[in-house]
Amino acid sequence: MIYRIIYYIYFLSVGLSNSSLPTYTISDSLPKNMPIIKSLLWGEKGTLRNTFIDPKSRLKELEIRHNMLQLHQKIALFTLGSMVYQYQLGHSMSKNSYSSYTEIERKKHMNLGYLTFGCYMTAASLSILSPPGMKYTKKNKLSNMKLHRYLAIVHFTGMIIQPYLGYQSSIAGLEGRSADRNRLLENHATIGSITTFSYILSFLTTLF
Repeated sequence: MIYRIIYYIYFLSVGLSNSSLPTYTISDSLPKNMPIIKSLLWGEKGTLRNTFIDPKSRLKELEIRHNMLQLHQKIALFTLGSMVYQYQLGHSMSKNSYSSYTEIERKKHMNLGYLTFGCYMTAASLSILSPPGMKYTKKNKLSNMKLHRYLAIVHFTGMIIQPYLGYQSSIAGLEGRSADRNRLLENHATIGSITTFSYILSFLTTLF
């Protein structure tokens, strides 16, 4: 008899306790001050929610984020070396006339451009598409990662513009439009410098 009473009391207590427990969802564990892109992709009603990409688990999201950002850093380091080499080669070529450097140099610079651009966009995609972190710096407070994101806007813009300027300067050289070529190369070199050095600074911010 005593066991039956204990049995009823146990199930009654479990039933009452379950009815009073709040229901939590993934959105309850998301940081409130996510960057706009993260909010659009991974917010409560983000583009990637309820798709095959959504792991349906916040712990799994953080694990995926960690792996994606680790790969992002490795590809970014390779991109840095490729970018600096391409910058030095382009700077050397810009000092000469179009006909004074060889076709091998032109192709090397062009192929480095494809490689750098492809690696850059791969690294950028890993960072942009990764799930949100546990917390983000407040809007009125500057941090190394916030500075990293600001610098990313600068070098991302430069990476979008550079291929166009390089292509146009090459066409101008083939067509013998030396004045246009010099102007385009000057713009290409200026933006290339801004892009390269902002990328270097952006990478350095991750080390602190």
